[in-house]
Amino acid sequence: MFLQMFFFTLLTFGQFWNGGFFERATLNDLGYQFFLGHEHTSCPSSDSTQTILVINGNGVHYINVQFCGCTESPQWVEKYRQLLRVGWYPASFQRPKTAFTFDVLDSYHKISLQGKLNLYDFYTSILQKTNNCGQKKMTVVEFSLLSVFPH
Repeated sequence: MFLQMFFFTLLTFGQFWNGGFFERATLNDLGYQFFLGHEHTSCPSSDSTQTILVINGNGVHYINVQFCGCTESPQWVEKYRQLLRVGWYPASFQRPKTAFTFDVLDSYHKISLQGKLNLYDFYTSILQKTNNCGQKKMTVVEFSLLSVFPH
């Protein structure tokens, strides 16, 4: 029932009764896969899924996606374009693993212009919407100076 109820609201947190209390869950927790291309049905040329981190206005979501792999088809587009078609702006165009919804980008733009809010505070508020008790550390990118300046 949870999957049917949230089919059209992919980036939503839900709660289900686990026998003792209501537990927070996402569609990813329940094994749902989001298909890009082929009108959101499974691609016959791609059998692998990839977990994408999607930052939305209501929190940070891990989504299992299957990109279209029909590279010989004239309708095929690159992975980053497949994300753009569903309204997710990829953080990388080469190997996208993180994406931002257009809604969260628009919200940050308007808030920063009006209230001069910096990116760190906006990002922290999104993380607090996801998990405000601090039990699960949310990391968008692990940055290392060694990756930028190798020896």
